[in-house]
Amino acid sequence: MSLIKIDEWRLPTIDEMSSNFNRELGKSKIGGFSADFYWSSTTYSFHKQNAWYMFFYNGSIYYGEKDRTNCARCVRDKSYGLEWSDVTHENLTWEQATKLCKELN
Repeated sequence: MSLIKIDEWRLPTIDEMSSNFNRELGKSKIGGFSADFYWSSTTYSFHKQNAWYMFFYNGSIYYGEKDRTNCARCVRDKSYGLEWSDVTHENLTWEQATKLCKELN
């Protein structure tokens, strides 16, 4: 188990992404998301080569191979809660998205 450190950029977990989506309104609770697929940091437990991602058009959650390309938004934990980056990065594999977020630190 790894500990999440305050102020370090990372990919959000699938639970963090899901809690950010308002299903009644059909949109993210914060702005800046396009109607596209976004990586989470959560690996699919039955197949480690897969990870969970979310479709921000309707909030659907899927898993797929980590070498497919999706969008990514990084997050970091602050004393007041979760902070989302303002930038959407496109056409990234899961590994590229994970690396990109870590490089923001």
